[in-house]
Amino acid sequence: MIDGKKIVADARTWLGVRFKKGGRDRMGIDCIGLLIRVGEAQGLSIRDTVEYSFNPEPRLFENFVYDQTEPLPANTLRVGSILILKQSIFPMHTGILARDHHDRWSVINANAKEHKVVEQPLESWRKLIISIRSYKE
Repeated sequence: MIDGKKIVADARTWLGVRFKKGGRDRMGIDCIGLLIRVGEAQGLSIRDTVEYSFNPEPRLFENFVYDQTEPLPANTLRVGSILILKQSIFPMHTGILARDHHDRWSVINANAKEHKVVEQPLESWRKLIISIRSYKE
């Protein structure tokens, strides 16, 4: 069974790493790259592509993420869950659900606007949530 606390602990090791579209390492990473590297750290085998990054087609993004994750019931918040988030009207961003040091819900994400991996309050993302998912085992 995948441990949500381990997912969050590994995601936090990426905090401060700069955002890079299509990035997959500590020199620069994007939101999907973060999910991939964190999943791999849990021993999961995850198919990778950067095609969605350079062709901003929401279907490519959705297919890539949805094929490799499992849906959770609506409004199920679980540490280590994957959030699928809207950008404009399309699903084009992801984050990992966590609890901050004050035990409030937060989202760890490779954020283009912040130019790095950050942990932000869930409230700033709540209205943009499309789906809550988990890694497939």
